Amino acid sequence: MDLVSRYESLRKFDVFSDFRFVVIDRIQNYDFDFPPREQLIMDFYAVFKHFGISEVRSLGLDTSNVTVETVPLFIDNDIPLIMTRNGERRNGKPQV
Repeated sequence: MDLVSRYESLRKFDVFSDFRFVVIDRIQNYDFDFPPREQLIMDFYAVFKHFGISEVRSLGLDTSNVTVETVPLFIDNDIPLIMTRNGERRNGKPQV
């Protein structure tokens, strides 16, 4: 990927374009209650990530052109969500 500006006046001085990399850093989401086997896998993932090389460094990116976004890992489980309005029961009839 050529990051040098496309403008000829800037290209002759090797000025880089206004370019930014966004790296998504995945973290464990503690809002979910995982079964023991899945929790063990998530813990191993966290340990390997801690001792491993960062994605920014492994890709050889200049840290001045990188933004790291932290995003929780999402497990798509059916979580029952019961919402009620104040003063109403679950069947929709008002409380007396």
